Amino acid sequence: MSVAGGGDADFTAIHYADRIAAHPFYFKEYLIMRTGHIVVAVGILSAVFAAASQAQVSAPLEGITHHSFTGPVTGKEVRYSICLPKDYNSSGERYPVVYFLHGLGGDEKSDVNAVSADLEKAVAASAVRPMIAVFADGCKDSWWADSKDGNIPVQTNIIKELIPHIDSTYRTIADRRQRIIMGFSMGGFGALEYAAKFPELFSVCVCYDAALFGWEHQVNNKEKTAERLFGNDVEYYKQFDPWSIIKKDPNAIKDKVAVRIVVAEFKDVNRRFRDRLKELDIDVNYVETTCKHNPGCLFEQAGVQSWSFIEKNLGRAPRPGAQQRQVVVSPEVRPDRTITFRLNAPQAKNVGVNVSFGRSPQQMSRDSNGVWAVTLGPVEPQIYEYDFTVDGLTILDPGNQWLKVWSRTARNLVEVGAEPAAFFQQQLVPHGTVHIHKYESKSLGITRGLYVYTPPGYESGNGKYPVLYLLHGSGDNESAWVEVGRANIIVDNLLAGDKAKQMLIVMPYGHTPGQRPRTGNIEQFEKDLLGDVIPFVESNYRVNKDQENRAIAGLSMGGGQSLSIGLRHPELFAYVAGFSSGAREAAKFVESIDKPELLNEKLKLLWVGCGNKDFLLEENKKFINLLESKGVKHTSSITEGAHEWPVWRRYLNEVVPLLFK
Repeated sequence: MSVAGGGDADFTAIHYADRIAAHPFYFKEYLIMRTGHIVVAVGILSAVFAAASQAQVSAPLEGITHHSFTGPVTGKEVRYSICLPKDYNSSGERYPVVYFLHGLGGDEKSDVNAVSADLEKAVAASAVRPMIAVFADGCKDSWWADSKDGNIPVQTNIIKELIPHIDSTYRTIADRRQRIIMGFSMGGFGALEYAAKFPELFSVCVCYDAALFGWEHQVNNKEKTAERLFGNDVEYYKQFDPWSIIKKDPNAIKDKVAVRIVVAEFKDVNRRFRDRLKELDIDVNYVETTCKHNPGCLFEQAGVQSWSFIEKNLGRAPRPGAQQRQVVVSPEVRPDRTITFRLNAPQAKNVGVNVSFGRSPQQMSRDSNGVWAVTLGPVEPQIYEYDFTVDGLTILDPGNQWLKVWSRTARNLVEVGAEPAAFFQQQLVPHGTVHIHKYESKSLGITRGLYVYTPPGYESGNGKYPVLYLLHGSGDNESAWVEVGRANIIVDNLLAGDKAKQMLIVMPYGHTPGQRPRTGNIEQFEKDLLGDVIPFVESNYRVNKDQENRAIAGLSMGGGQSLSIGLRHPELFAYVAGFSSGAREAAKFVESIDKPELLNEKLKLLWVGCGNKDFLLEENKKFINLLESKGVKHTSSITEGAHEWPVWRRYLNEVVPLLFK
């Protein structure tokens, strides 16, 4: 028995020959773990490796894509692969999520095809409902922990960055009862680690031949993980060791997480772990197979049964005596484009939903369990805002983590999909990356936030790109164009259709200290944009720095900022656009123009748009008329719509193809 409660085992060349036959990347793992045996192993395995490589290199299954983003907590790149259900684009529904953790030596692309095919087979057999599969990156040999020196923050990447990113980017059911953790080998260790440590996040844990070896293995293995990851500190290691976590608090996982352990070669250590769980009165579904340490074989022998176990335990009620809490799914979008809103409020007297289509509030009905519900629609494909009114108090939907956040308030969002998918919907196309930064604004003397979108292929290339500076509205922040506006998804789709030039999109924070309401302090923001934001971008990203490769656009307050700054600085911006803009400051500048031909010479595009029901319609009409009277070339667009995001998403989709031509 090891110090931390686990055990250890040896690995052989024959053992790795079996693994390589199904997954060639394990050859690298073998070389890492048994470098003293390389000469012998190469002689034994070279033929197997060559054949396995040919077998493994195949076209990825439909729906699998690979992505990365900058983690907002660690500031490090977080990579993942994802497989979406076949009907994801057409259904508009939300889905459970299974997170898969790879084995030693792997990465976010390991076992993607095998797991996705296994899930697809189970769905076809009606063993499990369709779900999203996410494949995390464990940095080869992290044991899914955070290193003590902070350089390898894998657990933080997954728990605090990847899961929130997936829930905010894709149509998930963001509830622990619809979230599964699964892993193979080192990933099985990690899956049990996360299930035991974070039962508030997962309802089901499935492990395949989990490498449940303890501290002695970390001390003695070739990677020297005890020293490199854990600083030779066994107490620090115990924070990540499933044996230690469960021993310290068996009630954390008991009755909360359904556990299934499928075993191949690591029978001894898994049997002991099973027995430990039983001693602690923790239920476990335990299965032994005839497989070697090979995920393909494990999926073949036990995969469908594992998915059936998941289906049985998704949203399961605790056993008698455990704390009861009803699972309420809200909102629920159906294929006919109706939406059911639900709220568990058994003591409430009156509940309604305030939604951005139709009259508000819409009265809801209470069932015998105290759950209030109403079904509305069908409605047009769009992203809608809503919240609840409970006995006169406005509250958010606790079952929905997708929010539109202002400086002083927030509302929930719900997406109703189109068929084929609308321009603002996530599609099966290459995706760019959204980077989140903090920078020191010397002009304002404070630290500020900044979002940067880079197009697909940026990280692997070496070319330079034009930049669109995209500004948010009053009360919003730098995340608005991504979280609500879907700017990254809109541009991904345009690029995939060859309708736009590849570009970076920079989304800064538009408010400044002590600014005036609504219009903001344009002068202060201009100093920050020109003196801090643009230099930050041009020193940290591969961008073209000339006027013809810069554009500025924004909505509402950000539209006013874009028009004012862009028109006053045609030497910096060749493309200027305002959506539903507060245009008074820009109008003052236009009124002072004596030689419009100089401005017309510089600007390649001046675009002004506003909805016909927008409270800023008259202000924008006056501005358009002023441009015409002054002889300033421009494009104007008065369309259907109010002062709302559906209008601004549409405008962005129209304007981006006009840039950098």
